[in-house]
Amino acid sequence: EGQLYGGSLSGSAQVEWLDGWQFRSDLGVRQVAIEPALSLFTRNMQASGTLEAKIRLTTKSVKLETLMDAPQVQATFRLRDGELSGVDLVRAIQSGRSNGNIGGKTHFNELSGYLQLANGRYQYRQLKLLTGMMSANGNLEFSAEHSLSGNLVGELRTRAIVLRTPFTLGGTLATPTLKVASPPQRPAPP
Repeated sequence: EGQLYGGSLSGSAQVEWLDGWQFRSDLGVRQVAIEPALSLFTRNMQASGTLEAKIRLTTKSVKLETLMDAPQVQATFRLRDGELSGVDLVRAIQSGRSNGNIGGKTHFNELSGYLQLANGRYQYRQLKLLTGMMSANGNLEFSAEHSLSGNLVGELRTRAIVLRTPFTLGGTLATPTLKVASPPQRPAPP
């Protein structure tokens, strides 16, 4: 148990020898400020908010000194009251014709999903972003080289209309790009 960036960390870990070193850890984090924690892993992406997550980390190696060289991580996470830098989803949905970098920031009340890290690839699945009149869901992945790929459907609701826009993601973590996969859709009223 411990304190981490304004929040708490608790869990257990086990290291054993069985035809090589094996490590397994189950961790829970609560109310951790993501911005300073994220800067430990990358300077190519900026985000803020408070993180809650359940994380399972496993790895194995013949040598103890290389045990953490290729970890496998599975995590469910929820970020609250934050923002993502590098893309303005509201503006992208409103324009409906994005073919590149939108820039800006996306504020959110909640961003949740599932992370799997294996062989240097970060895969985010079942992503859901909610804020006021806008929501988005999708999947994305990036490699150790920070190349980004994935898909996303953004939805903007006003009193008068609902705009739903599918995007493909590309570029890098530092300069993400959104391309409209098809023209924005106005769902039929219920």
